[in-house]
This record gives sequence, structure tokens and C-alpha cells, in this order.
Amino acid sequence: MPYQLTVTSLKSALLHFAPVFDEWLTLLKQQEENNEEDQPFPPFPDVKPSLFKTAYAIVRSTVAVTVRRVMERILAFKFCSSRTMWKLMKDIPGSARKKAGMPLLEAAPRVSRAAKMTRTCARGYILIVVSDALVQQSLITYKAVGQARQLRKANQSTDIVWQKLARQSVHNLAKMVGILTAASLACGVVVLLRPRECPRIAYWGTLAALSVGDLLGDLAVGLCCDEWAFGEK
Repeated sequence: MPYQLTVTSLKSALLHFAPVFDEWLTLLKQQEENNEEDQPFPPFPDVKPSLFKTAYAIVRSTVAVTVRRVMERILAFKFCSSRTMWKLMKDIPGSARKKAGMPLLEAAPRVSRAAKMTRTCARGYILIVVSDALVQQSLITYKAVGQARQLRKANQSTDIVWQKLARQSVHNLAKMVGILTAASLACGVVVLLRPRECPRIAYWGTLAALSVGDLLGDLAVGLCCDEWAFGEK
């Protein structure tokens, strides 16, 4: 948990503060190009919105991790066997490093090893993706209910709000499926690069594949569905 919180904090800070500093540095560079060196530095931009967005992302990620832990406990004690939970909670990079050094898998065809790693990633990553999707669904539902309440007080129709909620829910589901598919396929591609010669490459390559697959899946769904889901129609 502390490691995940640290990584999330750094990633959120870089994501939201980098554009602000880049804009200020651009203004400073333009000032130097215009030979205005005797002029004072351009005013530093307001970082309060970026700070709020960073804190929001950290809290959201922490809630998603908590939801995942609760789901693991519920599934472990009520619905799933110990072997199934072991597969769902498997450390994916560690599993890739372990499989890279197994003699039986070394003798198997490369495509077969890639398929096994794709399946392992899909099972081990599904709870992470589902928990994040549940948090996102809760947020958009809460926002829609608040908007519908305001429209109802103004004696206006709430049909547009519920239609928009339905589109965003479908978008959230598609995003979950896209991220899980892209991350799993990315881990399978790492196996095709012959990581068995160095198990450490398998570990770090799979870790990078999860991040790249997460980004690609989110980007692909966004390009296809963002305008439809978040448009004003």
C-alpha cells in the first residue's frame, strides 16, 4: 500500500503539474527571445487547480485499492476457492519472472508461452480493473443524481441526464474491457521477445507492459467513444 500510494502520488503530480510548469517555461522562453531580459519574470501560474486534481487522483486511487481489497475478502470467504483466489491475486511481474526460468515452459512454443502469460495477466489484473471501474461508475452516478435533483427542483425534464449517464456507463464498461485486453496482450507480447534468457527482463518488461497496455486501452476507447459518451447530445 505505501509503495502504490507513492507511485500514484508521483504519477498524479507529474500529470497535473507538468502542463502548468511547461506553460510558464514557454512564457519565459518567449520573453528571452524578445530580448526582454530586463523585464521581471512572468507571473507564476496558479497551481491550486493542479493541486486539487492531484489530491483527487490520489484519493480516487486509494479508494479503488480499498474496494479491491474488500472484493478480495468477499470473494475469498464467500464465492471462490483458495486456488481461484490465488490466480486472481497473483503477482503478474513475479509470475512472468518465475515462468521465464521454468524448464518446461522453455521447451514450449513461443506462441504457447505468450498465450499462457496473456491468460495469467487477464486473471491477475481483472480485480484491479473492475475496482477502478466501480469507483468511476460511482462518481458518474453520483454526479448524475445531483444534476437530476437540481433539474427536478427547477421543474425541468431529467431525461437528458439519464441518457448521458447510460452513455457514460457504457463508456466505462468499454474502457474496463479495453484496458484489460490491452494489458493482457501487452504482457503476451513481452513473452514473444524471448525474456527467458534473462528473468529480470521478464519482470520489468511485464511491469512496463501493464502500464503501456493500460494507457493504450484507455486511449483507444477514448478516441472511439469519448465524443459519444461525453458530448452534449
